[in-house]
Amino acid sequence: MFTRRRAQLGEGWLLVAFSVPESARDQRHRLRSRLIRLGLGTVAPGLWVAPAHLESEVSHALERAGLRRYTELFRSRHVAGPTLAETVASWWDLDALHAQYAGAPGNRGMPVR
Repeated sequence: MFTRRRAQLGEGWLLVAFSVPESARDQRHRLRSRLIRLGLGTVAPGLWVAPAHLESEVSHALERAGLRRYTELFRSRHVAGPTLAETVASWWDLDALHAQYAGAPGNRGMPVR
């Protein structure tokens, strides 16, 4: 109940594209900060990614924060390019995440990979 469900490979990805006008620069910072807190990875400037099963959580969080109007959400799947493992490693700092999870209370130093 209090743990995050692990993504399944076949579920695909949630892409969050955003564009915030220069006149709302503070909202752009809030949006990026919210996406980071939600655990999304960066594909490119203005394009973020998460496992697809997080769609509802991400959408609701953006709505509650008043940031949904700057975003478009898409579902996708990886079809070509480097291996998915290489691609995912470019979106997130996996070594830092592994260290963070390994040191989390209640994890007892057990590996999370």
